[in-house]
Amino acid sequence: MILPQPIEGVMDIPFYRGGKSHLSDRKLVTKLSSNEGALGPSPNAVLAYERSASALSQYPDGSAMVLKEAIAEVNSIDV
Repeated sequence: MILPQPIEGVMDIPFYRGGKSHLSDRKLVTKLSSNEGALGPSPNAVLAYERSASALSQYPDGSAMVLKEAIAEVNSIDV
C-alpha cells in the first residue's frame, strides 16, 4: 500500500495552538475570536455527545425526518 505524502514543506508548518495570545501586562489571555469558549463546552453539549458517541460512525437520515417531525410538532404544522 502506498500512503499519500504531503507536499514538501507542509510538515514544517507549526501546529495550530488555539486561543493562545500574548499581552505584556497579562499572564493569561484567551482569544474568544478563535471560535473557542473560555468556559469549555456546555454540560448539555457533553451529555448530548456522550449519548450519541457510539453512533457517530453512522450517516444520519438523509431526509431529516426526525428533525422535520420535531419542527412540525413544535409549530403545530404538517411535516
